Amino acid sequence: RWEARIDGLDKYENGQLIKYTVEEVKVDGYESKTEGDAETGFTVTNTHTPNPPTGDNSHLVLWIALMIILVAVIVVIAVLRRKKN
Repeated sequence: RWEARIDGLDKYENGQLIKYTVEEVKVDGYESKTEGDAETGFTVTNTHTPNPPTGDNSHLVLWIALMIILVAVIVVIAVLRRKKN
């Protein structure tokens, strides 16, 4: 958490009240929310929003089991061919 204070800004320009605002620079992976005003103070809240994972690892166990079965079938075929010859 950090704070900043800006003092000495003009309140009027050409007889009109100046409305000051605060804007956060967009940063990938973060959402920014600004609340408040120049009179009460601004609060800027940044929230980290990680990117969703890419790829699907939910079937990893299934793929491993299928590979083991495939290797077992190849070994059985090789053993049967050797016995035949």
